[in-house]
Amino acid sequence: TTSRICVAFCDQQGEATSPKESIEIFQDIMKETGPNAACYYGIGFAMEAQENVDRAIFNYEQALTIDQNWYLCFFGLSQIFYQKGDERRGDHYFFMFEKYAPYNVYGNFETHRDLCADFLDREKFVEAEAAIQTLSEWWIDNKAAARQKYKYMSS
Repeated sequence: TTSRICVAFCDQQGEATSPKESIEIFQDIMKETGPNAACYYGIGFAMEAQENVDRAIFNYEQALTIDQNWYLCFFGLSQIFYQKGDERRGDHYFFMFEKYAPYNVYGNFETHRDLCADFLDREKFVEAEAAIQTLSEWWIDNKAAARQKYKYMSS
């Protein structure tokens, strides 16, 4: 089952299958194995690609109900709600994404850069410096752990 899911993800992310085909593949896997967080994520991602945001939300939430460690669902949900103009929910899910994926460079770096830029725009120079300093301290404290995690994941 794990290898079939991995192949389905590779095909989906590499655009070897259409979103519709990906949905069918993940549904077929779940028909054989039962509910699966990875499959719900794959379906949610495909639904999002089809701009069927309500079904994407449903599937991301199903994945998180099964396994809250599927933090990519938090990212997907954050992007959907940002696109819908619901910044409060977008921020909530992005915060959850960062919480469950603390070594995710994208979230942490982007968040701190955005905070810094926002503070600079408002001429709050001390706060802008703090946003960058906090990021620097985080990176110094966590780079060894992050490197180890990525080294493990790539092997």
